[in-house]
Amino acid sequence: MAPPGYWTESEQAGRLNVSLRTLRRWRARGYGPKITVVGRAIYYSTAAEAEWLSAREEPVEHPAPRRRRAA
Repeated sequence: MAPPGYWTESEQAGRLNVSLRTLRRWRARGYGPKITVVGRAIYYSTAAEAEWLSAREEPVEHPAPRRRRAA
């Protein structure tokens, strides 16, 4: 059971819609949300998840509106 405001590895994988294996691979490569380690347990905080996701936001470019031809 994770402390309030934190998620276990499997819960975090579900929240990001990735497998547990992918989440662990990301962690080994230094990618993904920051972790908190308590003893042998690994937790992901809600704040770390939000920070990681917001750092990956990209602006959406909308195409220019089409102009109608004069009849």
